[in-house]
Amino acid sequence: MLLKMALVIIALIVLLIIMCFISDHIIDKQFKKEQVERDIVENRLTESLKILCVQLGIDLSYHKELDDAAGRILYYSKNGRLFVDEAKIEILEKYEHEPYVLAHELGHYMAIKQRQDNSERGADNEANKLCRLILNKKEQEILSISLRCYFHETEEDK
Repeated sequence: MLLKMALVIIALIVLLIIMCFISDHIIDKQFKKEQVERDIVENRLTESLKILCVQLGIDLSYHKELDDAAGRILYYSKNGRLFVDEAKIEILEKYEHEPYVLAHELGHYMAIKQRQDNSERGADNEANKLCRLILNKKEQEILSISLRCYFHETEEDK
């Protein structure tokens, strides 16, 4: 009797381990699929932002080092007025294939051009708007967490 109970317990433990392994495998497979989808959407967004730079006449370059910045926009200032007509965007090489730094710098361009606002918050707001204009609803859902994190979106911003 005791032997039967021990065998049943061992069988249940083995079954539980197998179920955990299968569950972990399914979750891992789903995670990899979602990562591939995220990569595809991020690549499309990055290419769209690069095309926008060309259309706006913004010189875009990539560098090994940029002091302590991931990216920056260079523009002119005269008598307290900001000019982005001949702006240049510089980005660290390691972010060349990621959209968020480029979007942020383009956000600076948009905020300065529209409102003479060179604040980080203004750049984030414009970058968020820009990305959402480029992405369709499904793509926005795929990148929703990244967009909120990178551009510090709050409930007030929605």
